Amino acid sequence: MGSIPLIVGTAKMAPRSEGSYRGGATDTEQPVPAENGEIRVFLVDDHELFLDALARRLEVEPTIALVGRATNVTEARRAIGRVAVDVLVVDAQLDNESGIELVGQALRDRMAPAAVVVTAHDNVELAAQAVRSGARGFVTKVDHIDELVETVSAVHRGETRLPNRLLAGILEELQRASREDDELVRRLEMLTDREREVLAMLASGADRQAIARSLFISAHTVRTHVQRILTKLNVHSQLEAVSVALRAGLQHEPPG
Repeated sequence: MGSIPLIVGTAKMAPRSEGSYRGGATDTEQPVPAENGEIRVFLVDDHELFLDALARRLEVEPTIALVGRATNVTEARRAIGRVAVDVLVVDAQLDNESGIELVGQALRDRMAPAAVVVTAHDNVELAAQAVRSGARGFVTKVDHIDELVETVSAVHRGETRLPNRLLAGILEELQRASREDDELVRRLEMLTDREREVLAMLASGADRQAIARSLFISAHTVRTHVQRILTKLNVHSQLEAVSVALRAGLQHEPPG
């Protein structure tokens, strides 16, 4: 629970404004502003006690309206599509799911224009992942609740707010990840068009027999392509190769 106080109260639920978007169904970049100027916040955390405490604390903030809450990714995706959200506040690790991946998807699909990621303790790697996903704020649960409130307000204004104590480490992680991305692109460029096609099919879930039928080649030829792919990508298994393909977005519909 950290320093977040339990404040008795009932979280107010703000209604969705007319004309606000759901997911990517509209070209609107941001939800229609709330008539009273409140920042509409949606909370996602799998720790019910923390979620309750945070909701009760935000309820007394005159500039914030709690429009919803969820304890898992599936519930959050469904609920966010039904309300207008200004800022998502998401736990980085939701049981066996990734809150950071939820943030990335929600921002890409325009389900919310801004997000803050929360973790139990300082974690440079998770903070860097949050930034790469598009989150503009990062707060730990050991920080005072006021820090979270201020961060929500800041990212709503379009600012980026990260803990100064983690900034150097975050920048280092981002630089390392950028170098890894460059190396990934270089390795993929070494593949022939046919090898890229085979890898994309593997990443889409097709097995070797299905790939052979789709490309009108033998299973032995597919196996040869796969071996060459593993060598060029410098990985040791088909699963690792598929992971590389998914990271690079190399994927298409499986052959029918």
